Amino acid sequence: MSATQLRPVAESGRTNVLSELEQARVLLFDRRFHQVAAALAYKKDDDLVEGHRNRDYPKSIVLLFGVLSRVCRSQPRAEAFFRPPDMWQLIRRYWEQAYALGIIPSEEPSQLPNEPIKVGQWRYALKMLETEPGAFAAVEAAFVNASVDLALSLGYFSTGSFTNPAKSSCLFADGTEIRSQYRSHIEKRWDEKTGKKRRAAIDPQAKDRVRAWLVSDDAGRWRAIDPDTGEVKRKLPVDPEALASAKYGPTQSAYNVVPLSVRGDTPHSRVTIWIGIDESENTEAATIMRGIDRIDEVLPGKVQCLITDMIIRGTHQNTLFTKYGIIPITKVAASGSGEVVTDTSTDGSDNSVTVTTSRKGKKVKSLPLVRQKHTVMGNKVCSHQLMLVDGAVVEVDYDETGRDFVEISRPKKVQVKRSARKTEERPYSFSDGYCITCPHGDFTVWLCPHQRIGADDGRKMAENFRVFPEGSPQFIELYGAGRNTSEGGNAHHKNSYPHKRSQSSGRIAMNLDVILYFIADNSRTWYFQTGFKIVDAVLQGDPIPAITTAAAALTSTAA
Repeated sequence: MSATQLRPVAESGRTNVLSELEQARVLLFDRRFHQVAAALAYKKDDDLVEGHRNRDYPKSIVLLFGVLSRVCRSQPRAEAFFRPPDMWQLIRRYWEQAYALGIIPSEEPSQLPNEPIKVGQWRYALKMLETEPGAFAAVEAAFVNASVDLALSLGYFSTGSFTNPAKSSCLFADGTEIRSQYRSHIEKRWDEKTGKKRRAAIDPQAKDRVRAWLVSDDAGRWRAIDPDTGEVKRKLPVDPEALASAKYGPTQSAYNVVPLSVRGDTPHSRVTIWIGIDESENTEAATIMRGIDRIDEVLPGKVQCLITDMIIRGTHQNTLFTKYGIIPITKVAASGSGEVVTDTSTDGSDNSVTVTTSRKGKKVKSLPLVRQKHTVMGNKVCSHQLMLVDGAVVEVDYDETGRDFVEISRPKKVQVKRSARKTEERPYSFSDGYCITCPHGDFTVWLCPHQRIGADDGRKMAENFRVFPEGSPQFIELYGAGRNTSEGGNAHHKNSYPHKRSQSSGRIAMNLDVILYFIADNSRTWYFQTGFKIVDAVLQGDPIPAITTAAAALTSTAA
């Protein structure tokens, strides 16, 4: 059964894909959109006449133009959307209805100007974001606060436990690279090798750098010659990111977008809370940790788990445990050294399985733990050797040769506890309880998956220990949902650009394109989860008092 068939709201005639008009309507009736718009550094001044900026438009309408320019993939297309008189009158009516419901702040005008907004208004707002100190940071902060408010209104970060985490209390993180659409500047430059002036493709970010010499072949087609090797290329160098990306060279022009999201159990439930713009090479893990630190400011101790790929390693995992009280759910990176082995097993009477397993031809990581002892009858001591194998706690013993360890059992997890410490740098501590089966009587041991106070094994333990190892029920549910959510969201985000490249140039404009996309994405989540009640009531012509009652009920639920 498809996700569309599972949606309970499909019977009302709504579809999964919103048109430009439907997206604009949803944004105007979403109060969190107006909260983000209030952070725009946009000065309304009648004396500004350049680019049709002499109209007194509210910040929300200016931001609406920016979001629709992302939806339409072009600023001229967004202007064409508002241009028809009937369309602008419809937008004005939606504005008046949202204002009457109290969704739009009272300091904004109750009516819009008679003439539609034009692209000059948005370009002026973008110029203010690029030039005013702290203007872009204010929009980022407003987006985080609005996203957290939306997540809490949907009941996220309020269910589950550390033993059985809820999907709606976990963060999902993964990065994707977005490249810009710069074109090389063509001009004539002096070629010292030939002693002549030749047409050259100039790097737009380094004017003194010749990216290629351009020559015409017998058919009159231009060919590019590498200035260093002399190699003739068929393609003109119109994309500097082919050399400037972190994957191809030392200069970073492309950037890695790392969203931190949360989702529920139903379709259209993803809420992106924070967006990291990684502009340096190999710093995705540090970007994720920066986002966790920002989210911890507004949701202290609320997040239960972080689901990501193997970019998060021991040092970061130890910080997640001790500083933020978050359980990382990820696979254990395979060992790059040691003997390459294959999965082997013995089908004896004890059903034992050898410890030497592999992941993609590489030996998995293992770490012996302290022998666990308990007193049995006659004041005798019984000991059990535990070991971490591919993140899981297993009980091992010697095989019949006395040389190799074999797995004899996997202790059952009892409980995962998080305790509070009285230190500011490391305020949390975790304990993972396991029931050890013994002929003399079962007993429970508590293991610490991170660095203990006074110990120096933090990175090693966090790197090899997984509270929810691969194959456990929690891992199967959360990791599968997390990776699908992250990868699917990144693919949809990248496909929203023309040719999968940023439609703007410049750092602020490119970063703003990312935020505008996730503003629209979060508004769609609000609409499909709860907002359709208000929007449908408006479309059906219900009286304003009845709609106000419905809006108040949703607001009280969010509080």
